[in-house]
Amino acid sequence: MVVVGPEAPLVAGLANDLVKVGIPTFGPSSEAAALEGSKDFMKKLCDKYNIPTAKVLHVSFMLIVNPIG
Repeated sequence: MVVVGPEAPLVAGLANDLVKVGIPTFGPSSEAAALEGSKDFMKKLCDKYNIPTAKVLHVSFMLIVNPIG
């Protein structure tokens, strides 16, 4: 039996692949792992189906570093 973790391999579908080739696996499918692995995905899913959740502010930024000074 394989216990899959952390989140990145689960979201990438490792558990799905192991199950496909018949290896006993403990871990959620990539679809289920996406609920925990991507907060943005989960918030959008909640919004789409009017599921109550905490308010969120989506922000993005770019850090520009000038190594020359």
